Amino acid sequence: MAAANTIKINDQEYDIDQMGESEKYLAHQIDSQNRKMASIQFDLEAIAMAKQGFVNALAASLENQEEDNGEISGTSAPED
Repeated sequence: MAAANTIKINDQEYDIDQMGESEKYLAHQIDSQNRKMASIQFDLEAIAMAKQGFVNALAASLENQEEDNGEISGTSAPED
């Protein structure tokens, strides 16, 4: 089992506490970027769900409009 303060690079575990200052900095940057990516992915999933809700609402509204008008809105041929 990996220790709490390790990082896996190219399938090899490294102990961050045993690294030099510049390597520790890079390891912490990698950890920070991983956390940011996870947060962005979380937000992206919420945005995708919201978008789908708007798509569903628009589709339902257009279907209701078509039923009320007895025609498909936006698909008629232009008149000459």
